[in-house]
Amino acid sequence: EYKSYLSYPRTMSEISELDQTLGILYISCILIGCPFNILSFIYFKQKRLCLATSLYRIISINDCVICFMGGIIIPTMVSGSRKALIFGFHPVCSFWIHVFQVLTRLSIALTACLSISRTYALIYPLRHIRKSHVSVFLCVYPVSLILSTVIPDLLGLQYTSFQESAGICWLLPRYEQGPPNLAVTVWDMVDNFIDCSTLAVPVIPITFSCIISIIKVHRMKRLPLSKQIPIPLTPQPLRKRLSLSQSLSSLDTLKTRTVRRLSAFLTASSVAAVDSAEIQKVLQPEYNLTKIGRLADRKRHATITIIIFTAVYFIFNFPLMILYVLWFITTIKYTYPGPYFTSTFMYYYSWHLTEALGVAVNSLFNPCIYFCRIKDFRDWVMGEVHRKGGHGSNSNSNNVRVSFNCPSNRPGIVVNHK
Repeated sequence: EYKSYLSYPRTMSEISELDQTLGILYISCILIGCPFNILSFIYFKQKRLCLATSLYRIISINDCVICFMGGIIIPTMVSGSRKALIFGFHPVCSFWIHVFQVLTRLSIALTACLSISRTYALIYPLRHIRKSHVSVFLCVYPVSLILSTVIPDLLGLQYTSFQESAGICWLLPRYEQGPPNLAVTVWDMVDNFIDCSTLAVPVIPITFSCIISIIKVHRMKRLPLSKQIPIPLTPQPLRKRLSLSQSLSSLDTLKTRTVRRLSAFLTASSVAAVDSAEIQKVLQPEYNLTKIGRLADRKRHATITIIIFTAVYFIFNFPLMILYVLWFITTIKYTYPGPYFTSTFMYYYSWHLTEALGVAVNSLFNPCIYFCRIKDFRDWVMGEVHRKGGHGSNSNSNNVRVSFNCPSNRPGIVVNHK
């Protein structure tokens, strides 16, 4: 029975039926994924800028383009014969594979940044990750990916070709069109290393960060409410690394400093002076207990959202890591397809499902996670749909207040002046 599953599809008609089913999934990606990712970007664009919001914005745009690029595969899959069709035009084929490779690897990097930054915030709640460092990485990394795919083409080390076995375009080493060449052989090894390091290896730190976040959230629920979130009340960021116990023990000292600095700030800013006794009242644990509880719930909810986001990514990309392990073993011991890719399913669908369809469906699921987990986003989308439906000013969408809390930001004190 196991071998019968591996041998499916057994005939070309079964391959045609399965290809048409995959084509329907690609149609769903472009009809549902693109609009919802655009809505996600518009929503996060309205939010206060922080690291998490910035990452969500880039992820939304990246997912939208991935869903759109997946639409180019639709004619090939729906035709039922795996003809090149649109991919038969070499400029289209070359553009698609270069852009799709960069977007796929950038998607993995963004997921890693989101997951690791949240885990870092849980481990060191009083420290910030500099957005400038992440921005430099997100600028340098895509440029390096583009150069790693374009320069070999210009040097004649690889070429673009439509592969009927995968149903998509592929970058192949130049020696497959001619005699072996040392430069091409070396580049083929470098390219294999780049593929493994950018596609398969990031799954490991993402998995560890997800596990650590789950453990941290579980432990936070067991802590007393007053100790779930250490509140850094100093107006200036702390330069010294403080553990959780140290920050809690020095909380009273921080409160005293905050009262003095806040009063001096209000006076220097020509704002009506606020009595230090009133500020001290706000800083009392019994007064702040409700606020801390709500903040702890928001932090926990945001962390669980990122964990779900990472877990969905893991589900769709873990098979790709396994496939690269099998491919690496095949290149060392055998000649491709070898024993692992000989079956009909592995030969025709293994790379297509992991390299193309899995990435596109993952991009389709991400806005669904936002819709299910972020209540403000759900209310905003429903308000926009209600307003676009022609209800005009009588709709309740005008009363919807959209507020997205940056999960990695530290809590502070807000004083309202009337």
